[in-house]
Amino acid sequence: MDTKVDIIVRFQGAGGVLWLPDIAIYPDTLLKVYNSKPNRTLLRIGTTTNTVGSASFFVISQVIRGIKNILRSNTLGSIFIYGSSSGGRNALFLASALNNEGINIDYVALQDAAFFPQETNDKPRDGFIYKNPITGEEITKEPVNTPMFSVQPIMAMVKENYYQTLGNHFGQRETLWGEDGYFGSSMKGKEIHGHVNGFTPKDLSDEVLKTIPGWGSDDSRHVKLINLSNPKVYENIRLRLDSL
Repeated sequence: MDTKVDIIVRFQGAGGVLWLPDIAIYPDTLLKVYNSKPNRTLLRIGTTTNTVGSASFFVISQVIRGIKNILRSNTLGSIFIYGSSSGGRNALFLASALNNEGINIDYVALQDAAFFPQETNDKPRDGFIYKNPITGEEITKEPVNTPMFSVQPIMAMVKENYYQTLGNHFGQRETLWGEDGYFGSSMKGKEIHGHVNGFTPKDLSDEVLKTIPGWGSDDSRHVKLINLSNPKVYENIRLRLDSL
């Protein structure tokens, strides 16, 4: 019987670039049914990332090279790709690159994928900044809308976007035409989160808020979103692996 190689790729946003052990890519405990299948074998590839776009080319090319090496002498089964923060952007990068190679993808999941103010044309609504006339303190009303980010279309059977908007704030800057509002945050590079075209939205803002009240930092909310979405992504992959 022909043995097929199924592949899980994880990109985890972090402070450096380190290859991840198998258990950090996908838990062994969720593979009990899958491991009983005589005609399937699983390859897990994962790395931490701290770059997006062309700056990630070297890492992405290494992952693609590893996949191609496996496929030289094996039959491809299913491919699952997911990533958090900068890793979410790299999951998009890899999925697009594999599409260009004619490789089909079964599942792509983003977890608070890192986008930035200049990457959306949307403006925050009902957000404004004013000064307390007594204390001089700046008071901010948060945006009521969620920004949309356009990405190159990804061909995959299932595409999910897990995100939270608690860290999106109203920014203001001077232009030649007056003040201009934009989405921003206190995270590095003013990282923001929201809708990604072509992906099913999975807004976990309420779940994050239940565990981190209003005084939580933008970074802590971001980390909590990733922690809350991990088991959801794992379960979705498990269901698909078990059905192979």
